[in-house]
Amino acid sequence: MSTPAPDSVTVSAGTNWRDLAWLGFGLVASVFLVVMIATAGDDLITTRDPHTRADGETPVWLGALMLIPVVLLWPVLRVWTLIAGRRMAVVDAAGLRLFPASFADLRRSTPSVTVTWDQVDRVVLWRRRMGPVAGFSWWRTRLGVELSGDYYEIHAKEPTVTQRASRDIRKDGVPRRLGVMMPARSVACGPRRLGAVADAVTRFAPNVPVVDERALPGGE
Repeated sequence: MSTPAPDSVTVSAGTNWRDLAWLGFGLVASVFLVVMIATAGDDLITTRDPHTRADGETPVWLGALMLIPVVLLWPVLRVWTLIAGRRMAVVDAAGLRLFPASFADLRRSTPSVTVTWDQVDRVVLWRRRMGPVAGFSWWRTRLGVELSGDYYEIHAKEPTVTQRASRDIRKDGVPRRLGVMMPARSVACGPRRLGAVADAVTRFAPNVPVVDERALPGGE
């Protein structure tokens, strides 16, 4: 007897370079603190009790030891979300729900985007330019939806052929060839999740296209 197909498909967010970078930072910082503890010996530092105002002495290694949980907190949370498989999208016969990145509640978080299939024009994997910070800019992969009847610009219903082929980026980091509502209807997505999203959408809404808009028209 065959197992019935599930009524919905959950797609996890996947990983990105920031997850690995934060994990690496936590590990390097922790090793550095361990070295500090090992080399501190019996050195003491003077401390003052904030309540009694009395001076005292505390081993240097104790301060470094207390910092290790703080340094590891963020990387551990990132690893936790990867292992638990933070959901990014839930696809079913009714429509699509997209979930924002959240550490507080991996399974019961409220979706930031909820649409029915009759509203959706297409599902889009795209990249948003972030920054600049200290002169550096970077890209973040996002998964979003364009809805039927969306305005391309505030005063334009449909993009022109030239706009659709534009390589320009708006001030908010969104490619000009995408609609102005794209940031509000998108969530963070791993760069390798397009196939899983496309398979899920094809199963429940085969007429809805899933497109990859990460590359600029005409190539990078």
